[in-house]
Formats: sequence, structure tokens, C-alpha cells
Amino acid sequence: MTLDANMNTNDIEDRFEQIAKMLFESFAILKGNTIYHFKEIEFYFYNKNHRDIITHPRVSNE
Repeated sequence: MTLDANMNTNDIEDRFEQIAKMLFESFAILKGNTIYHFKEIEFYFYNKNHRDIITHPRVSNE
């Protein structure tokens, strides 16, 4: 699942919702015999269509 640099804000929010649903419903972290379930997550994203000032712009070749 990827985020395209040209995505608009609504598409980004929809994708974050899909990712969060997967993390909460289908994934956990296993360390030794202990299973850790996701209880809270935060997403930060910055691109030309969604200028999230909390995040720092990154330069990527991909």
C-alpha cells in the first residue's frame, strides 16, 4: 500500500484509514511470548497537496 505524491487530502485520509484498520484488526507485534496489539497510532504526511506543517519535508528518489 503506497501513498502517491500527487494524492489529494481526501485520498490520503482514506488511505490512512485503510492502513489503520489493517493495523488494528490484522496485525500485532510478537516479542518473545508477549503479543502487543496496536491501541493508538498517528499518521503524518507531507506532500505538495497536503502540507502538514508538523512533519518535515523529505527528498526521495522514489
